[in-house]
This record gives sequence, structure tokens and C-alpha cells, in this order.
Amino acid sequence: MGITLEPIELPDWAWERADVRQALRKRDIGAVFRHVQRYAEPARPASPPQQE
Repeated sequence: MGITLEPIELPDWAWERADVRQALRKRDIGAVFRHVQRYAEPARPASPPQQE
């Protein structure tokens, strides 16, 4: 059984936050990932694979 990965989605307001913009400006990927964990939209449950 494989794992299906989906793009991470951040709401528009999260990209406009000063702390996120500063992390992007400084190219601080660790801080960007922490913000993503905090502000990412809840993932939709993956649908089960279809059996043939």
C-alpha cells in the first residue's frame, strides 16, 4: 500500500503574517516549516484505494 502525498495548503492570511514574511525574507526554512505546521489547513482524509 503506497502513501499518497498532497500539496500543503496555507491560507492567504498566513502568507501575509509578518513572522512568515520575515522567515521567507531571511530564507530561514526551519522557521518556514514551523509556520507551516502551525498555520496549514487541516488535511482532507485520503480516500481509500479502489479495489479491482
